[in-house]
Amino acid sequence: VILVGDGAVGSSYAFALVNQGIAQELGIVDIFKEKTEGDAEDLSHALAFTSPKKIYSAEYADAHDADLV
Repeated sequence: VILVGDGAVGSSYAFALVNQGIAQELGIVDIFKEKTEGDAEDLSHALAFTSPKKIYSAEYADAHDADLV
């Protein structure tokens, strides 16, 4: 899954998405790259005890093979 927009709604959506086990991989895209990097790291640390997930700061180009954007 590629999430475009890491504001208040986007970051809440990202948390719910990985917390509910809906996505095993989540890329977060926003014009503020530092925010996506921080949120990806925070989510990875907060969800360390759930099933393995890949959460990362993504680029728009990463959306080319995503199942959901």
